[in-house]
Amino acid sequence: MAGRIIAQIIVAGVQVVGRAFAQAYREAAATAAKGGAQAAANAAKSGAKNGAKQQSTAAAAGATQARGMMELEEARKILHVDSTATWEEALDKFDHLFKINDKKNGGSFYLQSKVYRAKERLELEYPPEVREEVEKLRQACEEGKQHEAKEAKNAKDSSQQKNSDNS
Repeated sequence: MAGRIIAQIIVAGVQVVGRAFAQAYREAAATAAKGGAQAAANAAKSGAKNGAKQQSTAAAAGATQARGMMELEEARKILHVDSTATWEEALDKFDHLFKINDKKNGGSFYLQSKVYRAKERLELEYPPEVREEVEKLRQACEEGKQHEAKEAKNAKDSSQQKNSDNS
């Protein structure tokens, strides 16, 4: 009889703990889901007092935390850029770090992914117009390099042709 009572107490205790755990999990999930929206609402309140730039920065910070993105300062540390760096400087650092951490070059996929995530985070800080302009300049530069390479190859071929004609 005493064993039966002890068993009932244990079962009841496990049920209480299980329900409490389930309820705590539901509340935590709901709080995490509201985290981004709540941070944006707090940013809107502070933005009305302190200006629109602070509002957008705080809203972006709340949104990145809600999405599980890295902090802006961490991204800057990874890419070795400061707050005054241009998008082109950040992109140059990204390209360099991404290439040297390639597995084909003996690099680390983990580090390469951290570099990529840092670039993603910094993309949120620069307006799309700036990013597009830099991309256009890079494409034009690449096309110029390709054109120069073709001209050099043509010049080399024509000089070889002249040498073979003279022989």
